[in-house]
Amino acid sequence: MRRAWRLAGVVLSSALALACSTPDHPAARYDFGPARPGVDAGAGLAAVFAQVVAPPWLDSPAIVYRLAYDDAERVQSYAQSQWAATPAGLLQQRLRTQLGLAAMPAAYGGTAQGGVLRVDLDEFDQVFDSPQASRVRLRAQVSLFDVARGVVRARRSFLIEQAAPTPDALGAVHGLRAAVDQFAGELQAWLGSALVSPAAPATAAPVASP
Repeated sequence: MRRAWRLAGVVLSSALALACSTPDHPAARYDFGPARPGVDAGAGLAAVFAQVVAPPWLDSPAIVYRLAYDDAERVQSYAQSQWAATPAGLLQQRLRTQLGLAAMPAAYGGTAQGGVLRVDLDEFDQVFDSPQASRVRLRAQVSLFDVARGVVRARRSFLIEQAAPTPDALGAVHGLRAAVDQFAGELQAWLGSALVSPAAPATAAPVASP
């Protein structure tokens, strides 16, 4: 059985990587599509600046997938499909649009009402449990910094995992887009309560310029 799965994995991986890989078929580029109607962010969220960072293996436009049933530690990507920008860049823009967050200026001194919302994007990929079935994952660590006072107001981990519509690149795009919108909704609810809670007595980590 293991050998059969491995053979199926080789066939699937080859098909995903090589399909239409000719000069006549340039790579398709995807973003998250039109944003949903904007939320009523209010003055609190409008005072928050959004920043999204990602590890080096996600710092490219590649649409990443893994074969969980065979060689799950190997990070692979589609040859003829990619994001229009890095996942961190797309997510940052989506959060600013959906939640009404501001772009962070190069010089930021903080405000009493808001702060810097830092999203560490740890996972943003498609996982194949079999050649015919896949799921998408969005895992992130979110911190709300009050830079003016040098403290962390709140911190939380998020994990969104759901089945991909289809076991291919388009399924990854549609599944991760839905995961991003779900994440934005959960983040908005959490952020609303975090902004009115007392800040934790912790020193803020350095915040990079966008």
